[in-house]
Amino acid sequence: MITVVTAAYGGYDFTQPAPVHPEIASMVVTDSRDVGEARLDAGWQEMCIQPVPHVHPRLAAKVPKCKPWDFWLSPTETVVWIDAAARITNVDRFVEAVKSVPMTQAMGQFKHPDRDDVMDEAVVSETMHKYRDQEVLSQARTYLWNGLPRHWGLWATGMIVYHPAAYDHEAFGNAWLAEQLSWTYQDQISEPYLLWRAGYRPFELPGHLRTNDYVAWMSHTRDD
Repeated sequence: MITVVTAAYGGYDFTQPAPVHPEIASMVVTDSRDVGEARLDAGWQEMCIQPVPHVHPRLAAKVPKCKPWDFWLSPTETVVWIDAAARITNVDRFVEAVKSVPMTQAMGQFKHPDRDDVMDEAVVSETMHKYRDQEVLSQARTYLWNGLPRHWGLWATGMIVYHPAAYDHEAFGNAWLAEQLSWTYQDQISEPYLLWRAGYRPFELPGHLRTNDYVAWMSHTRDD
C-alpha cells in the first residue's frame, strides 16, 4: 500500500483532487475543518485537524512533511509526501513513479530543476517574499563552514517518497524539523546538509520536476 499525505495550512492552496487508486490511501493534515472537508469531497480518504495557531502556517505544515508516517498509523511500506499545491495528472503514472524507487532506497525525490548548491538556493530565496526576514544566507553559510561541499546537490521537496523500513526516518525527520525551527523553514537548504551528514542521496524520481507525466504544480493563493 502507498500512503499519500499532504498538508494544507493557512489557506495557501486551492483544493486539489485526491490520487484515487486501488493501491493508494490518502490523508490531508490541516488547521481548518472547512479545508479538510473540501479535500474529503475531492476524494481524499482521511482528514487530520491539527491547528497550531502560534506557528507560521508554512512551518506548521513541515511536521507532516518531515514525519508523514506519524499521521498514518496503519502499516504501510511506502509513504509519499506531496505538496498541497500538487495536482496528480495521471494516477497510474504516479504509482509507477513511486514504485520506481527501490524498496532498498530510503527516499526518492526530483532533483532541483535549476540549482545544485545550497548557497545558490539561499541567494535566490532571499529575494522571495515568503522568505522575507528568514536568515537563509546565514543558514547556508553555516552549512558550508561545517563542511558541506559547494554544489553537493539540491532536491525539490514537493514530492518525497519515503520507505520507512530502509532508514531511520524518525531521526532524520526530527533533525530536519530541528533545523527549520533553529534556522528557517526553507527546507531545501537544510535537507542537503542533513543528507550529506548522513552520507545519503535520494533516489531520483523519473522525469523532470516541471515536465513529467504524473504530477504538476499549481499556484498558491498567497505568496507570504
